[in-house]
Amino acid sequence: MKKLLLLLILSFFSAQSFAGSCPDGSEPKKTISQDGTYYEFKCDDNSSSGINTFSGRWPPEDAILNNETLRYMLYRYIYQYPKIGYRHHEVKVSTNPYNFEFDLREDEYIKQHMQETPLLSYLMYEDGKIVIDEITPKDRFGDMFTNATLYTSMSMGKSIASYITGHAICEGKIESVDSRLNDWPILEDTLYYNQKLIDLLNMAAGDSAYLNINGFISTNRSSKNDNRPSIRSIMENELKGSKKSHPQYNYVNSIPNYVLSYVLFKYGDDDFKRLLDDIFMKKVKIRDEIWINKNEEAERFEQSLKYTVYVTRYDYLRIAKAMLDDWQNDTCVGKYLKTIHDRRISKGNMRTYREDSRVGMPKSYAGFFHTGYKGMENRPVMGMDGWGGQTITIDFERGRIIATLSIHDTMQFPKPSSFNWKKIVYERIKNGKPSSISSKEDKQSTEPVIDYQQLILENKAKRETDRKAELYWADYFNKILKEQSSFGSSMIKNDEVLINPYADEALKVEATTVEATKVETSDSDPTISKVIEVTHGDKLIVDIAEPHELAGSNINVSLKDIDAPDAIKSCPKQMELGTEVRDYVAQKLENASSIKLTNFRKTNTKIISQVIVDGVDLGEELVSKGYASEEYGFWKPYFCSALSATNQADQYLYTDPATAIFWYERSIVLDPNGTKNQESHFTLSQMYFNLGDTEKSLENLKKSASLGWVPAMEQLGSDYLNGNGVKRDTNQGKKWLKKAFDKGSPIAEGIYCGSLSKEKQKTCKF
Repeated sequence: MKKLLLLLILSFFSAQSFAGSCPDGSEPKKTISQDGTYYEFKCDDNSSSGINTFSGRWPPEDAILNNETLRYMLYRYIYQYPKIGYRHHEVKVSTNPYNFEFDLREDEYIKQHMQETPLLSYLMYEDGKIVIDEITPKDRFGDMFTNATLYTSMSMGKSIASYITGHAICEGKIESVDSRLNDWPILEDTLYYNQKLIDLLNMAAGDSAYLNINGFISTNRSSKNDNRPSIRSIMENELKGSKKSHPQYNYVNSIPNYVLSYVLFKYGDDDFKRLLDDIFMKKVKIRDEIWINKNEEAERFEQSLKYTVYVTRYDYLRIAKAMLDDWQNDTCVGKYLKTIHDRRISKGNMRTYREDSRVGMPKSYAGFFHTGYKGMENRPVMGMDGWGGQTITIDFERGRIIATLSIHDTMQFPKPSSFNWKKIVYERIKNGKPSSISSKEDKQSTEPVIDYQQLILENKAKRETDRKAELYWADYFNKILKEQSSFGSSMIKNDEVLINPYADEALKVEATTVEATKVETSDSDPTISKVIEVTHGDKLIVDIAEPHELAGSNINVSLKDIDAPDAIKSCPKQMELGTEVRDYVAQKLENASSIKLTNFRKTNTKIISQVIVDGVDLGEELVSKGYASEEYGFWKPYFCSALSATNQADQYLYTDPATAIFWYERSIVLDPNGTKNQESHFTLSQMYFNLGDTEKSLENLKKSASLGWVPAMEQLGSDYLNGNGVKRDTNQGKKWLKKAFDKGSPIAEGIYCGSLSKEKQKTCKF
């Protein structure tokens, strides 16, 4: 009674504390406290508006995404990413799909999560039944995500790749987890050749000098993403001649691709597809299709698979249930799962996440599964974990499964863009009682099975609906992004290359005659009868002459597809150029014989248009003179903000190296003593190396190392040991690696010891 009274009091005061509205005028939302014991009222921490496209890349895991961006990311995950890379196989629906039994209970905390976080799906399976089944409501993300949505696994696919490998061992295609990879020619003359399979499964292959969670770290590749190239390309280029170093846990995204492609090599294309069908159609008994693709840059003929799969929410649970059944029934594949669990290794000091986070709490790694969860170190609990909150956690001992799908997860609940994984998954697994039945006793629902032909027709209908939905959402977001771009939102990054990226400090050019192509206008294009004011180089206030439908006075016009510098007092250099551009435009319009608008679009506040002055496109002329950019958001990072310049560089890192170099160097010029410079110099070193400029590469590497950047120290030490780009110097190599080690490097000691003789390696220590 006392506890109930306390909760009522807490609820009362939390409600009273938010009398009135939020800063944005909205009403505060009633939410459940983080510990789940009382209600509180909060305003959304979601002040930014518009869609952040992240230039087509994954958003950083710690990014706070507003609802508009979340919806856009969901669209990309559902409709765009499944098309990256050639489709290797589509596993069709089972002739006899597994029908779950349900014993559902209400869970207000989960329901609240569905209303307030990017969580899309939550399924809890225990006692042989689904007991909690929540999906994002239609007024949240449910108009896009449904039970039939094939959704990306992200890194959960690594665990599924391991499960497939277990079946290959049980079919005798691979002898055991201790089999050596010495029969796959593609691995010859690389560090992976003749290694044990278990060492790849445990991410302990001695490859830390070449790859890590961020991708390539010591190669000739301009892109860090090791998931894109084909296996053949990586082995023949990036890892040719590579040597195994001290084996330790080193999370490498591409290793599951190697393992899965090795299984494909052992089977051949047709037999491997048969294996997938046997696993998912006949054993798992999926209700919808499963898609498996090749690596993004792999050719159609190459045996190069990517671990990411596309599966519906219920079928993810069916896969997990099949794993649970294998374990509890001690099948051959169950013995494989137990073997990799027994052979698990410590993550050691490679855990870069907080101990109370999703991926920080499991302290061990077992054949592409996370395990050894804090407080459950000795229990057979294994987790699949993917970027953004795709998780499946299986308690093999107590017969419980919890599966989540999400758009994004910062792992910082209760902040926006995160759900409380610790509370809704970890604690429920840790504290859950043993199941009252084992999977041996589990019976498939007696619900009548739909005729297989009907299932095929049903699936075709789903995909046709999917196709129509894709067209609808593509049109929807294209319109929004165009509208957003028209307002010059800094959140939108134009995909086109920067204009004049290596111009001088003020981006000025000599006043030369512009060879302009005359632009034809029509009689239906409106004529500007009077220029009232040029507020900025790309913004005008004008009168438009009758009889055009846009005719009127004091009309705001913005030049289409360009961004001119604003004359702002807070940034003197931008103000100088902004004033010059504004005065230039004003003079040009004053002397013009004809000013027309073409290719225009009207909004509630302005007209967005090309402005044709005496037959010449004003926007194109400004760009050609260095007075404007075709890149929205160009001027602030160029003149005013080193941090913004660094962010610009990061956006182009994988797509346009020259532009990325321009922005990294610009950020250093703007703030020579900036804390981000140590990382920027390191990135510049890698990029110059990839471009063949070893002198600038070494210069930036040394600068980064001297500023205390640990990866630079590791790289510089390794280069000195091996004579890569510098004269071989063992003492210098040891010096820099020791510095990295003293600053907490988990690999520095291994790099140094790996350079010694086998005899010295036994006793090697810093």
